[in-house]
Amino acid sequence: MIGIAMYTTIETLWKRHKNKSKIARLTGHDWKTVAKMIKAIEEGEEYPKKKPHPRILDLYKEQIIKWMEEDLTGVRMHEELQGIGVKVGYSTVKDYLAKIRKRENIFVRIHTLPGEEAQVDFGYVGLTLDNSGKRRKTWVFNMRLSYSRLDYYE
Repeated sequence: MIGIAMYTTIETLWKRHKNKSKIARLTGHDWKTVAKMIKAIEEGEEYPKKKPHPRILDLYKEQIIKWMEEDLTGVRMHEELQGIGVKVGYSTVKDYLAKIRKRENIFVRIHTLPGEEAQVDFGYVGLTLDNSGKRRKTWVFNMRLSYSRLDYYE
């Protein structure tokens, strides 16, 4: 698989009017591979994506979803899969669960009236120089108004 850096190199050489065989010699890749990259460039495609391969656990997706509805843990699902003869590691099960799990809304927009509510935070931002040139720890206070999303820092 050609990395993004090599893809960019091939694109640059092609735009400088180098022919496919010259690009192949310069990059050390087969001319057919270079031709595929140039075709992708000319068609306006981004860096070529990998073709999706079927996952081992796709055959058991319905059962896994059923177990998720029953609130089984990943460890328990791994044990159940081993019990029915599926030879996969726990990390494979964990990664598969992360892929099929629906993402919940992490951010909830708070609707308030103007001036009704603000959110505040206080934290360390690092060392800065004061007026005398001495390094000092710097802390910052932030207040964000919920209605206008306006920030105030001190």
